[in-house]
Amino acid sequence: YVELRLRHKSSGKECRGQYSSDVRTWLTGTTLSGNFVLPGDMAVGEYDVLLNIADGSARGYGTADYRIVLVNTETRDESRMNLLGTVTVDAGAEAVATTG
Repeated sequence: YVELRLRHKSSGKECRGQYSSDVRTWLTGTTLSGNFVLPGDMAVGEYDVLLNIADGSARGYGTADYRIVLVNTETRDESRMNLLGTVTVDAGAEAVATTG
């Protein structure tokens, strides 16, 4: 499965959205796009944007050893998820975020 995670830089609390994409079909140049509804009670602050590509079995979910990592080591965090960048959540701001 493929997941986009937002992890709060201070608290570590995460929100997640899952893509309906099969990694086994990806070719060079494949892009992902999707819309995710974020919780209304998200804490303000900076979030790491992480791409989690993992074994879809219940056994492998949440286990770093079952994650697929990109070859770029500088874009990997300690949990073996692929760090894409950061976003900032502001109080009272309305926004539509699109990935892709």
